[in-house]
Amino acid sequence: FKRFQKMYSRYPWPLKLEKAFWRGSSSGIADFSNNSRMQVVSLSQKHPELLDVAFNNICQMEERQKKELKKKISLQNSLSQEKQLQYKYLLALDGNCFPGAFFWQLRSQSLIFKEQSEYLEWYYAGLYPNFHYINFIPQELTSKILEWKKKDKEAKEITHNAYCFAQENLSTEDMMSYTFHLLTAYTDLQS
Repeated sequence: FKRFQKMYSRYPWPLKLEKAFWRGSSSGIADFSNNSRMQVVSLSQKHPELLDVAFNNICQMEERQKKELKKKISLQNSLSQEKQLQYKYLLALDGNCFPGAFFWQLRSQSLIFKEQSEYLEWYYAGLYPNFHYINFIPQELTSKILEWKKKDKEAKEITHNAYCFAQENLSTEDMMSYTFHLLTAYTDLQS
């Protein structure tokens, strides 16, 4: 993570683009009408001044469905983590499970809007909405972004809280310790 510290410092809070960013695949889409990734991509088409959100890959559907979807949306290239740091707001969206990017986004010093979800990762118990990140449902995303644009000082404090949490809790040693304690507890259950 030390190699990222220098990268993060290149994008100080006042210079970040005031848009929410996300790129990812169409994973997790079972029903277009009830899929959060599709909903947020559609919102981005309606509100490009607030959202830079797009699929970079169409997957997990039949060819006919892929062609149909490509008529409605255009695919965009992925951006490196470093390029994503230029955005003041980053989205953490579920796919087939929890958003994998959330792990590194906590260090980004960008405000993270994390989709409200039942999926859990090992470190979620130590995180709190409106202290480490902003919880949202797709239907409320644009209003949440507009709300937090007005609370810039508080938003920056949340990014600091997230960064500190990540520095203190998301090292390789922390992951190994969690796994050790988990396996120990599991072993005790089996005895």
